[in-house]
Order: sequence, then C-alpha cells, then structure tokens
Amino acid sequence: MDKKVEEFVKSCSDCNVFVDKKTKEPIKPHRLPEKCWETVAVDLFGPMPSSKHVVVVQDLASRYPAAKLVTSTKADKVIPALTEIYETYGNPDEQISDNGPPFNSIQMQNFAKTKDIKLQKSPPLHPSSNPVETFMRPLGKAMKTGRHSGIPEKESLKNVLKNYRQTPHPATNLPPAAMIFRHGQRLDFPRRHATDEG
Repeated sequence: MDKKVEEFVKSCSDCNVFVDKKTKEPIKPHRLPEKCWETVAVDLFGPMPSSKHVVVVQDLASRYPAAKLVTSTKADKVIPALTEIYETYGNPDEQISDNGPPFNSIQMQNFAKTKDIKLQKSPPLHPSSNPVETFMRPLGKAMKTGRHSGIPEKESLKNVLKNYRQTPHPATNLPPAAMIFRHGQRLDFPRRHATDEG
C-alpha cells in the first residue's frame, strides 16, 4: 500500500507543486582525528533573550567544548572569540563550520591563513552534519533552565561547559576533559625541525 501511495503522489501534478525540489547532499562522515584539538567544529548558538550569541568550538577527538558569549554574529565579534579559545587550547589544524556569514567571510579566511588552519564546510543542506550540533542540545537546555532559574547567561554557560567536560561521553567512554589534557597543544610559535640549523 505504501508503494501505491508513493507512486500516486509522484504522478500527481498538484502534489508535485509543493514538493521540496532541493535534494540533500549525502552526509560525508568526518574523519576521526588521531589527536585532540587537531580538528574542531565551530558553530553559533542563539540568539538568547539578551540578544547575545555563543560561539561554540568542539574538539572532534575528545568531544571537549569551549564557548564564548558574543554580542553579534559578525566576523569582527566571532574571530576575537575564536582567537581567545585558540590561545587557550592551541590552534587546530582544521576547523569545520556551516556556511554562515561569519564563517564564509574574507576576515575568517585571513584569520585561518594567519593561524595555518584549514577551513572545512559542512554541506549547505545538512547543517546537522556539523559535529558540534550534538553539543547544542544540552547547551540550549542548560541556558533555558538557567534563565528560568534566574542564573545569568555567563554563569549558565560556565556550568554547562563544566558538566559536559566532566561527564563521560558515550562515543569515547571518557570525560572530554580527561582526553583533552593528556595531549599537548599546537602552539602559534614558528616551528623548527631537527634538520634546521642555527
């Protein structure tokens, strides 16, 4: 019966007027990084009632999240938040994001070039393929609960980050904090190799 209904709908010209013509690109799984902070996923959460947004960065290997409140989603506000996060945890080799304006901007391209970060985009019709989306649900719930309890946004953000970092993740069976801090950081210093002289 399902097949007959499907065939009828496909042959119905009136029905086809309302069919979404966009076909989604197949989701391409992201390569699991070999070390922490090698590849990160970045996204924006919000707006919140205060009109602020949260810049969220999540390491793909450990699932460790970092986040900063920003007053705008423009590149000139998002990039300083990323800079602060990367100064704390080191520069990733690769940054995955959706195709939102701050992530497609010339400023972001220049920022990535100066930090030697490869920019990777999730498919336009599959924003959920951005790995950081799995953190957005607990973040949203915590921010909503905090607001309902009268807890300031900054405090709610600190609480959800602390709890998420210290709770074993189902994909790794380890707390993200335990994984991220057993590896070193990629620093922003010029690199010297054993073959360099001087």
